[in-house]
This record gives sequence, structure tokens and C-alpha cells, in this order.
Amino acid sequence: EPREMQLHEATFLDDPQQAVRFRQLVALNWAEPGERLLTNSLAHAIIDHAVLHQTGRREGLRVKGGLAPHQRRQLVDYIEASLDQPLTLGELALRCNLSEYHFARMFRASFGLPPHQYLLARRLQRACRLLRMGTLPLGEVALLCGFASASHFSNRFRQALGATPGAYRAAFAS
Repeated sequence: EPREMQLHEATFLDDPQQAVRFRQLVALNWAEPGERLLTNSLAHAIIDHAVLHQTGRREGLRVKGGLAPHQRRQLVDYIEASLDQPLTLGELALRCNLSEYHFARMFRASFGLPPHQYLLARRLQRACRLLRMGTLPLGEVALLCGFASASHFSNRFRQALGATPGAYRAAFAS
């Protein structure tokens, strides 16, 4: 349960992996568009590492509301398997046997985001992975990530990450 997690308090922390990431982050030229993308990726790696390795359970917290843990797992698995498909709020709500209104409230309480923002974030994350790993045409990446067109994909990508998908790919190619 994400709401039960908290970072461990530590005045000094010796973490070689994080130190390498911070050194890389400091060395980047943040004014360069391509390096801004690398900066963003490094920042995400730093946060991911902190969440995975420097957290513990929050003591004395009683969490109320939201979807049941098995419902969250089912939803995450279903969304990941269906990112290339158009998904509706009604379809997701039906998987939890809830009304759309109640589902949307419970989803937000569980994941911290409304369903459409969560879905967009997952699609963009998959797109980033595909852009970093391969040479698929941008239109194909858009379709594999559930976007209706390459232009819609490009607009959403630019809004979220501050660069076009092509620039993002180029930053990782060099």
C-alpha cells in the first residue's frame, strides 16, 4: 500500500549507485534540450531507487478508503496488458464491480491520480521505454502505447516531458 510507505530518516547515506547518478546529474548541461531529457531520466532513476531501497512502512497509520489490494493488482495487470487498447472508465469500473463515479473516487484514493491521468502516465512510460530501446517508427510507438495518432502522441509526450518523441529518442541514441 503506497500510502503506508515513508522514507527512512538518515542524516548521511552512503549509497554508491545514487552518488553516481547525482554526479552525472551535476555534470549535465541543463540548457541543452537533449540533456534535459537525460536529466529527467536521471531524476526519475534517483527517485525510483530511493522509493525501492530507502523506504519502510509508516507506523501507526490506519489507511481507509480506496480499492482493495487485490483490485489494485488486477487493475494494474489489466491496464499494463491493455495499454495499446482504448480503455474507458466504465470498463475499468466494471472490473471492480463499482459504478463509474465510485470507482473514480476509489481509484484516486488508491493511486493518487484520476484513472485517465494514471493511464496516460503508464502509456507515456511505455513510450519512453520503446523509444529508448528500439528504432520503431514513431507512428508504431504511438499505436503500441494506445494513442489514436502520431500527432496526438507527440502532443501529449511534449506536454509531459518537454520534448518531442523524436528528440527524446535522439538524446538516448547519442
